[in-house]
Amino acid sequence: EMVKPHFPSSCEAFEDYSLYSISYSRMEMDVLNYTLNSFPEMKLFIENLKNSEDIDFGMGKREWKELVEKLYK
Repeated sequence: EMVKPHFPSSCEAFEDYSLYSISYSRMEMDVLNYTLNSFPEMKLFIENLKNSEDIDFGMGKREWKELVEKLYK
């Protein structure tokens, strides 16, 4: 909290990508990849989320690209 006023962007990035993030095991990623690749409607669902104007996830194009890359390995 002491450095937050001096480095707000860095603190926000730390919170978003480290402090409040979670990681998945290899087996959990295998389950997610299998599910997403086996059910094409899931890909459509994610595309619809990305293009939704009703919901703002606060993610830019780069973050969406990284999410899709993680999900569809």
